[in-house]
Amino acid sequence: MKCAEKAKSVQKPVGMAFIRKFSLVLAAWWASGCAADVGYENPACGGNTVIVHLFEWRWTDVALECERFLAHAGYCGVQVSPPNEHLTNPPEYPYPWWQRYQPVSYELVSRSGSEDEFVDMVHRCNAVGVRIFTDVNHMAALGNEGVASAGSFDGAALAFPGVPFAPKDFTRLGLCSSDDGRLTEVRSCQKEANGLADLPHASQPEWSAPERAIIDIQHNQRGHNWPAEGKPVPSQASSSNRTVIFMHYETTPEQDVFIRGGIDAEHRPGCTDDAQTDACAVAIVTHMLGTIDTYDKYNSWRVGDRHLDWHGAEEGQATYYGQEALGTPLAWTTNNPLSPAYQELNTFGDHYWMVDTEMDCAHAEDGWVEVKAYVSNSDWGWEPDLVQETCSGSGGGSPPPYTDKNHFARCGYINVFHFGVAECSISEFPY
Repeated sequence: MKCAEKAKSVQKPVGMAFIRKFSLVLAAWWASGCAADVGYENPACGGNTVIVHLFEWRWTDVALECERFLAHAGYCGVQVSPPNEHLTNPPEYPYPWWQRYQPVSYELVSRSGSEDEFVDMVHRCNAVGVRIFTDVNHMAALGNEGVASAGSFDGAALAFPGVPFAPKDFTRLGLCSSDDGRLTEVRSCQKEANGLADLPHASQPEWSAPERAIIDIQHNQRGHNWPAEGKPVPSQASSSNRTVIFMHYETTPEQDVFIRGGIDAEHRPGCTDDAQTDACAVAIVTHMLGTIDTYDKYNSWRVGDRHLDWHGAEEGQATYYGQEALGTPLAWTTNNPLSPAYQELNTFGDHYWMVDTEMDCAHAEDGWVEVKAYVSNSDWGWEPDLVQETCSGSGGGSPPPYTDKNHFARCGYINVFHFGVAECSISEFPY
């Protein structure tokens, strides 16, 4: 089939914005050398062997360079900077080069130009026998968040709605025992040490062909993925579920509420004092609740908080102006829609401190985890012991697998507790 016929046979799906990434796959296919009808698997490139990296060039300028110089000089192709939508830095530090390597979606919009300009560049360069090689990178690092043209994104929560990618699409936290550079850790685990999230492409059979094509080329360093499909990649059961915990407590202005928890050491062997290796800790990723000042403390302390555990601040967990977290942070919320602290899931009232997480239910005990509040700047700190009653709500009615002196929350549900009170409510999500 000739290139023109191939181009006609491939259409971008209509009405599915996230499949804009299909254009990137299509561009990579066009870049396979249509002008010479040579597939990407054939390195001959019409006898030419040299490519040039036009780093940070605009698409319109690359197209002109192909036509005016590269084709006549015998170049095989051009490597361009990542073409997809990327995060934007604050004004005090604008436009660093690495900003391009922090994707938030696969919309073909970047500071090099628009999607139309990108497609035009590919066509024009291919028409004169010059291939285009795209540089595709991992998603934005775990500590980044903000608003882009595809909507909000939250690297810490592994939430990239413009793709869309959600926590279930990434290697779950704690899958490997360390991040010390051994082959399995480097190729199969979330890169917690340098803040990069891992997409386990070999274990996502539900991804579409365009999505898989993107993922197959997304690992920008060759050593970070297995050389061929079918190499050993840890099993990626989809065991993470959105789990919300409310803790009602009326604080004074200088106080904040945290939770600690997991599984009691008497009911699970292998518990340690280090959350990274603690068998009683439960892996979590916390969601952003908002970007206004009301959530500054929560948004600071949740960075690097990767487990619900009994130990307080984790190694690497961020601080708020030097104040260390005392566990998993909660944010003060209300059901008043006129308040900046309004949260839709809070249908109860003021003083309901909230955390919204993706929790790994495989780490829970039959779907249950223990929870205990910890209040900063108080004489007591820990919430007093209690014996939880059977919870009301659509997710209540059944007892936890064992008894203890703490609250028990269900993974995958909305859990509502009151500080030092045995009553509770567990409900399914309304949507």
